[in-house]
Amino acid sequence: MTVRSGWLLNRDAQGGGQTREDTRVVPTGTFFPTGEMTVRAGCVPGGDPFKLTSSGAMEATMGVGRAIIQGTAAQGAYPVAVTEPEVLVFADGDPQFPRKDTVALRVQDSTYDGTGQVRAYVEIMKGTPAASPVAPTATGTAEKLYEITVPAGASAGTGGIDWATAVADRRRNTTGVGGIMAGGWTASYNGSYAGQYRDNAGVLERWSGTTWEPVLRLGNSGRVEFGDLTVKRGTDGSLHVEQGVFAQRATPTDYVFSGKAVGDTYDRLRLYADGSMYMGAGTTPRDVNLYRGGANILKTDDYFECAMSRITSGVTATSGWTVFQQDLRVRAGVTTVHLAFTRSSATSVTAPASGNITPDLLLSTVPAAWRPPYDMFVAASTGVGDGSVRIDTAGNVELLSWTPSQSIAQSATLRVEYTFIK
Repeated sequence: MTVRSGWLLNRDAQGGGQTREDTRVVPTGTFFPTGEMTVRAGCVPGGDPFKLTSSGAMEATMGVGRAIIQGTAAQGAYPVAVTEPEVLVFADGDPQFPRKDTVALRVQDSTYDGTGQVRAYVEIMKGTPAASPVAPTATGTAEKLYEITVPAGASAGTGGIDWATAVADRRRNTTGVGGIMAGGWTASYNGSYAGQYRDNAGVLERWSGTTWEPVLRLGNSGRVEFGDLTVKRGTDGSLHVEQGVFAQRATPTDYVFSGKAVGDTYDRLRLYADGSMYMGAGTTPRDVNLYRGGANILKTDDYFECAMSRITSGVTATSGWTVFQQDLRVRAGVTTVHLAFTRSSATSVTAPASGNITPDLLLSTVPAAWRPPYDMFVAASTGVGDGSVRIDTAGNVELLSWTPSQSIAQSATLRVEYTFIK
């Protein structure tokens, strides 16, 4: 016998029933539960079980394989093995209409089905010819493997069956408890217990109890290790990667990262493979960008604004002057300084007819943050008279000139402003 089943007959005095060899070759223990007393029928994966190949105009050969066939809950499940190739011969086609035949593995057990037979075999279930034929359903203790379309008028003399297009694979797989179910003809079946896994077209899915979820659950403190790469959950709910993250896309215009808040219509942040960054409010399309405008150039097509830092202390005037106002502001690397000195001495500063103050008159020395990268010469004014001031890299603020023959009297306020980029 080339089609064999375990647990079908007890050994009797005449030597009939299950042999030790039967017990070894059938897949005992490969039971994927679908209920308390039932299992999922199907092929046992490994190689290409029950592979069908054409061997004649109206013939095909089915290869070896193993399967589970479920009977009623009381009847139990039958492990079956085909140990040698089986030649299948199909009846000639109907003169008018095509038909679809079903190839199935079947177990007959007279104790339960009353057929008078106790055997496992490969069955060709002949379909009904029709303009749109439907293959027979494999009911009872049978497992459908293939559907074969037999054209109208097909025979060995007319060219027979077109084996390149006639075969519809209906094999489904099964596995043991806790095993990951391999892919098969259909994915439209439920799991039998929460935590069950299956491979669905390359996607690992978990049965939640009500649906298949394409997720991998590791718990709140879970981590995944890929060689020397570790991915884990952070304490703040973030994803931590202990090494670098690399994303490679087909073109520079493909994006490599997208960030979106719950409830947003659009992602608020999108990074592209060319290094550009686009941002938005989430309720409208992204409207701000930042990108490389050329060698050593960072560019945006929109307005740029950054925070400003401010310092209002640290400047001390020299003798004869007091600091009336000091204000340093820095934004986007641009420093703007406003200084105001009040003449505290009763002695006025009077410029000669040339306007040149000799020697230069030191007003104050400013701290490092206030010092320009090169000597600067700027205007100074009291509102009545005008002159020039130098601010050097050492921070010295010196009056160089004033309105010819004019004085800076006591209580007059001298104002100086300058801007630089470090």
